[in-house]
Amino acid sequence: MKQKVNRWCAFALAFLTVSSLSSQSNPQSSSQSNPQNSSQSNPQNSSQNSSSTTKPIPTIDSTIERMMDAVVVVGYGTQKRSELTGAISSVNSESIKDFSSKSLAESIGGMAAGVLVTRQDGAPGSSADIIIRGAGSTNGMSPLYVVDGIAQGAGFEFNMRDVESIEILKDAGSAAIYGSKAAGGVILITTKRGKKGEKTHIDFNTRVGFRNITTKIKLLDRNDFFRAKDMMSDAPGSLLASLGVSDVNELPDVDWMKLLYGTGIEQEYNASVSGASERTSFYISAGYYNEKGTYIDTKTERFTLRTNLEHKFGKYVTIGESIYGIVGKTNPSRSGDGLTNVLPFRTLPFMEPRDPEEPNGWAKTPFILNGPNLYAREYIYHANQNNGYTVRPQAYININIIKGLDLRITGAGEFYGFSNQFFTEAADLGAGYNPEEMTSNAGTSRSLSYNATLTYDKKIKNHEFKIMLGTEASRYDGYNMWATAYDFPVPIAESMQLSDNINKKASDNIYIDRSMSFFGRVNYSYAGKYLLTANFRRDGSVRFGPNNRWGNFPSVNVGWRAGEENFIKDNISWLSNLKIRASWGLLGNENNIPLFAWKSYYENNHFGTNEGFTTVGVPNEDIKWEEVNQIDIGVDLGFFNNRLNFVYDYYNRKTSDMLFQISVPATGGVSQYFLTGEFQTAQMWVNTGFVKNEGHEITISWEDRTGDFKYFIGANASFNSNIIDGIPDEIGYIEGSNGSQILARSVNGNPMSLFYGLKTVGIFQNQQQVDEYNAMAVAAGRATGYYQYANTGVGDLIYYDADGNGYIDNADYTFIGNPWPKVVLGLSASFEYKGFDLSILFQGAFGFEIFNAVRPYTQIFAGDGNTTVDVFDVSFMGDNGLTDVPRSGFFGDDGKWQSDMNTNKNYFSGSEQISANSYFVERGDYIKLKNIVLGYTLPSKVSKYLHLEKLRVYFSAQNLFTITKYSGIDPEIGGSPTARGLDNINRYLPSRLISFGLDLRF
Repeated sequence: MKQKVNRWCAFALAFLTVSSLSSQSNPQSSSQSNPQNSSQSNPQNSSQNSSSTTKPIPTIDSTIERMMDAVVVVGYGTQKRSELTGAISSVNSESIKDFSSKSLAESIGGMAAGVLVTRQDGAPGSSADIIIRGAGSTNGMSPLYVVDGIAQGAGFEFNMRDVESIEILKDAGSAAIYGSKAAGGVILITTKRGKKGEKTHIDFNTRVGFRNITTKIKLLDRNDFFRAKDMMSDAPGSLLASLGVSDVNELPDVDWMKLLYGTGIEQEYNASVSGASERTSFYISAGYYNEKGTYIDTKTERFTLRTNLEHKFGKYVTIGESIYGIVGKTNPSRSGDGLTNVLPFRTLPFMEPRDPEEPNGWAKTPFILNGPNLYAREYIYHANQNNGYTVRPQAYININIIKGLDLRITGAGEFYGFSNQFFTEAADLGAGYNPEEMTSNAGTSRSLSYNATLTYDKKIKNHEFKIMLGTEASRYDGYNMWATAYDFPVPIAESMQLSDNINKKASDNIYIDRSMSFFGRVNYSYAGKYLLTANFRRDGSVRFGPNNRWGNFPSVNVGWRAGEENFIKDNISWLSNLKIRASWGLLGNENNIPLFAWKSYYENNHFGTNEGFTTVGVPNEDIKWEEVNQIDIGVDLGFFNNRLNFVYDYYNRKTSDMLFQISVPATGGVSQYFLTGEFQTAQMWVNTGFVKNEGHEITISWEDRTGDFKYFIGANASFNSNIIDGIPDEIGYIEGSNGSQILARSVNGNPMSLFYGLKTVGIFQNQQQVDEYNAMAVAAGRATGYYQYANTGVGDLIYYDADGNGYIDNADYTFIGNPWPKVVLGLSASFEYKGFDLSILFQGAFGFEIFNAVRPYTQIFAGDGNTTVDVFDVSFMGDNGLTDVPRSGFFGDDGKWQSDMNTNKNYFSGSEQISANSYFVERGDYIKLKNIVLGYTLPSKVSKYLHLEKLRVYFSAQNLFTITKYSGIDPEIGGSPTARGLDNINRYLPSRLISFGLDLRF
């Protein structure tokens, strides 16, 4: 019966393959006839799970030998691992499949040297930030994701259970074949295929997990709130009396952290069927993911479907297809106003979220609070529809023209559409009135691409050649529109047609992109010991002007497998692998560069009562790609029959001709006026400046087996430094902010995004010290007579006089911290014993700072909100006298409390603008248990009794604990290249995930 089913499946899938030529698969990822090719993982990153305790155990020697000879995916082709000459890291999907990660970037964090992954946003459906070999440009330099040979996204929309292998191209020598899009590195993803020789099987896995926030920040309860307020009042008890009560116990006691944050729930279900016959292979999968966020009323869900089919016609023609579909729906938090999805410092512990006496049931904020009812604001915000869909079809045909000569033609598309609708109920929450408002936006996009490669593989005695020529083209067309309407006669509307306000707003946008490429590669090997790879790519793009529309991107790699030389093999028995590599290449970067920046562009504007257009962009037909020039020198070592492996790489990467926008002088005649009447000048894109990254990467691992016990231990370390220079004088520096305040600057001759502010040198200990500093300012001729500001007193921070003029002014601002880690570490281990398996992954970063902009809120009453118990540690709070924490205020000569937080707590202080300071810069060093998985696979006898091929149960945990001295939310902080490492209260709080899963195979 089973044979009949298999024959029927093969026949049906062959028919489907023939009829599905409109979609495509990757040349690199088609099923291979050699069984060893089914494992394309790096032995340093592999983790093999045993499904049976009765099968013969292969020796570790034979396993590692197969891995070293395995074929790995490279750009537009494959290559033996032993013959690789570039800096390529591999991650086996088996080692990360149970890590409960939402995106590929998050999955590979800590798994590969030189790859910095940070996840600072815990929102449902959010992804992680990834930087390969340092920040290369102020415009950003994200890696290029290539899935089955086609460039496409691999964020939350990508189902990680479909992944077979991951290759990370880090050096220019490997990535140059992708030219203008490869400056940030390339991540090649191969999805699963049916494997020849394996019978048809069905896999099903499910996982349920629970998330809870990890922050230790706790707001003051009701009693501590009034106790602290009385310490800062010249009339203790007056606040309580103003609320009309005499006993604090008459008021409610509300924990707003528990009210707004709860337990998030994740559910994931995946099913797949795969198999292969002599001519046909197939893999079909379906997945469902659902996450309820830790913040109230936030959730997301995702449906995915994938089909990978391949059929061989005769000896010479193979066709294949891949279709991937995604449908997603999200209910986001009310973001963008700075008041929700935050640490709720602007709340009061005696305020209930609901009040049945109010018309809409929501409580109004008391008169002492200007902040809104955060709980109500989230629930009156309705994301009625926030849907998106994507379909990614691919198809290819491979023709073996003659022996060794193959022509492969690939076509692909991506069709995307979305419709979002947000409705805000009318509500009087006390602090302002929220009118009824509906915002809708929708759009579609279409991306089409093709590539064709001609590959010739020939071996003549000891000489082996592989030559590839190719061409590629792509086009993108997108359209989106949005509209806003007000005033609805119903409480909750689902259509703008119900608005009775004729003043609606609408706008739209059209987006296009076009590119064309020609490329080629030559691989040469002599006796399997002397290796050469040369790449060349020529790219053209409409993003750049006619003078520089085309860019050339060459690279050269060389390698020497010295371990294969007889004088080494015959004399050093414990050395099983020695390969020396070197590469050089040029790459391009067009990230975040707008279309048609080389042309003039205009903006609708008003001149009094007249309406017209003003020039906002001045043409520059000479702009071109940012160019990345990189060299890499590496060595691969294997010892004791490759049980112990060591990999070292040194790289030097320089990004030149960075793209900046500069102001055109008013004499150019293209100045503009905004509605405010403020005079501005138009902007022009220019190429200038550079960023240099230099670093070292080390990977070491040990893998062995003793009887039924198999284990792997690996560690990697990355050391990187970056310098920016050549910023135009018209710009001078680039600022970075946390959303409300400038806290960082990128300046010539320094690393990017250094924290910028005043350096603190202590706290004023007595009035005599204050007087001495003020006398120094008077002697220096300062008219105000103050070293810092008028009310400087005992308990205030002392700022360092950087320029030595005797007082503090804007000239004393300096660099106070570096957000870029000097060292990034990853440590992974896996153990297998009979049916048990355990995987552990640690990730860490050292030698960097974080600007803790959360800390000010924990030590003061920020105006009308709440704070934490840290407020009781500030100087002169109650009777505690001088401490090591700056004061937050003082009692003046009139006996009234005067707030002093603006100077000591990182806020602007009048015209003197004493702002960011080093008191809030902390060391960010951390080591985090990123993932742990413990599983058990039932013995094969038990599985067979249950009519199963395999049954495995497992437990996994993510972000289980973090070792750090950082006092803020979490030290794992990303950010843009010019605003890195800025912690703030507006983060969707990170969380810890505990999951339980089940894997079944039929």
